[in-house]
Amino acid sequence: MTLKPAGIVQSNLLLGQAIIHGVSIKAGGNMSFDRDANGTAKANLKNFLAKLGLDLDEICLAIPQVNGSSNIALVKKQGNNGRIILTPDSPEIASLSLMPGNKGIDACLSASSKLFMAILHADCAPVMIFDLYNHYAGIIHVGVLGALNGITSSALNYLQKWCSIDPKFLLCYIGPCICPDCYDVTTSVHWPEIKKHLTAKQSSNFDLKQTIMDQLITAGVREKNIDVSQFCTCHDEHLFFSNHRAKTLAEKQNEGRNMAIIGLK
Repeated sequence: MTLKPAGIVQSNLLLGQAIIHGVSIKAGGNMSFDRDANGTAKANLKNFLAKLGLDLDEICLAIPQVNGSSNIALVKKQGNNGRIILTPDSPEIASLSLMPGNKGIDACLSASSKLFMAILHADCAPVMIFDLYNHYAGIIHVGVLGALNGITSSALNYLQKWCSIDPKFLLCYIGPCICPDCYDVTTSVHWPEIKKHLTAKQSSNFDLKQTIMDQLITAGVREKNIDVSQFCTCHDEHLFFSNHRAKTLAEKQNEGRNMAIIGLK
């Protein structure tokens, strides 16, 4: 994991593969159109993509509506380019695994070139995956609730069942997210549901990165094929937007969103 001179966080494990990936930093501006009080999100997005060598007019950028669910979409390129928001009814979805009662799509997988998948995150973890053998790429949005609902394991099980993916051929990158020293899960709006899953040891300082890593290894991913970012979106204030920091500090802060993106070249 490294911060490149262009101001993009990338995984050394994924560099040199048949993919393009990266995580934006705060200096590049807010990437969320929904939190775009200054009207800069569109320009920020184009600048971020340009640093990765991408042009929004030449690629399809699929952004799922995340909701801490365990829903997974297999996405295909339809010939259309530009920014699209994925919903369960989107024509780009080739197949969809929906859990009853769960809204949103929190994992996207694809084998289409020039189709890039991105999530907007502030403290949840972006988990990027790349299959060395069949060339599937994917991104998973994992917060505490998503981790406890098994979104990471569900995504890998989906790949095995429907795409004939062997986890031992997967490269995985757990991107910047909040660390356990910065986040007390008892303050979460989802705490009543979260506490049903937690042990007494986990109840106050849930280690999101370690939980994700454990789930990847249990699913069959080799530990040497997992790269874990050392950045924390909360205490690395100069680098990332953080929902938790914006809501807990007395001073007003711009509650923007970082973008994590991956796709086949």
